[in-house]
Amino acid sequence: MKSALKILFVLLVVLTSSCKKEFKETQEKMALLTKRSGWITLKVEKKSSTGTWLDITGTPLPHEKDNALIFDPWYKWAIDAGLLKLPGDAQIIAYGSWSFVDKGIQIEEGNLMEINELTETSLIVIVNSTTESFRYTYGHP
Repeated sequence: MKSALKILFVLLVVLTSSCKKEFKETQEKMALLTKRSGWITLKVEKKSSTGTWLDITGTPLPHEKDNALIFDPWYKWAIDAGLLKLPGDAQIIAYGSWSFVDKGIQIEEGNLMEINELTETSLIVIVNSTTESFRYTYGHP
């Protein structure tokens, strides 16, 4: 009986410490992802049939340069048109809900955005559809 209690105690300690670690990692990712300034698209790449990434960014239109992808801590996301928008255009271009999943960000009713890199200054995600893969590189304005 004593050995069973010891094993149970050890299991509880291990489970508690792993839950704390996962919680801390999620909080750190949340803090990096939800910067108030949002994320500006720096580069868009498409995966070729040979597996290499091809830059398809092009030159954004002047009124699109400051569009920002914003994630908030209440699990909502939006694309804000910024200050340089066309008259009559909506300030919020698109919006919805998001959540953390195993290796990425799940957009409600959308594709998984697999986090390839998340730092203070950079967010790189890979989005796979049924036929194509894209890699988006974002930075802070």
